[in-house]
Amino acid sequence: MKLLRAIGSPFVSERYLPKDGNIMLELYAQASKNKIGLLYLHTLKEHGLEQLKEICKVEKEKQRELLTTALRFSKLLNNLGADYAIFKSIPLYPHVPNDVDIILFDDSKKFENIINFVLKNGYKIIGEVPLETWLHDLRKEDHMIPGKKDVYDIDLYRELGAVNIIYLDKTKLKKYVAKTKLFGENIKVLRPGMELAVIVMHSVFPEQIFTLHLYYATLHYLSKMNAEDIKDFISIAKENNITFAVKTVISLIAILHEAAHGFIPEKLKTLTSELRLNNFETNKLQKKLLKTPHKYMFLTIIITLLEKMREKKAAKSILWQMLKMSNPKTIWYVAGVVIERRRRETY
Repeated sequence: MKLLRAIGSPFVSERYLPKDGNIMLELYAQASKNKIGLLYLHTLKEHGLEQLKEICKVEKEKQRELLTTALRFSKLLNNLGADYAIFKSIPLYPHVPNDVDIILFDDSKKFENIINFVLKNGYKIIGEVPLETWLHDLRKEDHMIPGKKDVYDIDLYRELGAVNIIYLDKTKLKKYVAKTKLFGENIKVLRPGMELAVIVMHSVFPEQIFTLHLYYATLHYLSKMNAEDIKDFISIAKENNITFAVKTVISLIAILHEAAHGFIPEKLKTLTSELRLNNFETNKLQKKLLKTPHKYMFLTIIITLLEKMREKKAAKSILWQMLKMSNPKTIWYVAGVVIERRRRETY
């Protein structure tokens, strides 16, 4: 709770910053594991150790480089007349995502044409799976560490999915695309309600881990929403058959916020009242003494995917994945991915 109280919340004005240097370093390690290292350093500002101030400068430069990666690729897509949206990459608070995520709404032929074009214009492919292609912006250097994402990497999605399973239908996302400015230039992003829905669903499946980045991302988005926006968010969850994923995440956020600050924000109460709570997930978190990152229970993943089965595209992709697993190589690959995600502490 020390970390949450130090950083505070969009719904809380008080902050309890550590004064002891060892505690500062301990909380930074915890913050980094929870993907909120820069947020914590930004909160400390001039009160931090010199060591942490230097790390803060490095992290802020990483953030700027990542946003530059997003802008450069967006300008290229704009020039090609592509239909796209950046998501999970431009947060509302100081944060350095692993890479830049972009969904392309165009057809497969346009997708391939874009890949061929960027390969001739300063990018290289560093990996491919059925639903996405991983690219690296070569403006500074080649991709240095195989298998590790960096701020010069782009995940270009054909569909929002993992392996062959589509967890959000891009045709439903398309109507939520909006234009915004980044460094004074036009880019396309998802509107807040849809952006939050993607962030929430992505954490449950495929990542299967709740971090404090999700806690703060959700709180920051909710703090900017009015009553109508929250109704729209609930509608988005229902339309996309991700109500159980949303219920799970808001349940965990509610219990953490109450433990750290003594109350649950009204906007969060509105969501829990409408969608109810995932009590077996909150019970697990309480048994772990509210420690994060928190691995979702396998039951939560199964129920989330069963809800997605109501959707034709998702159901077809899940059945296709099951069919593909008749191939021993696919079984071993998928099993390896599942085991790795169940074992890891963060991502």
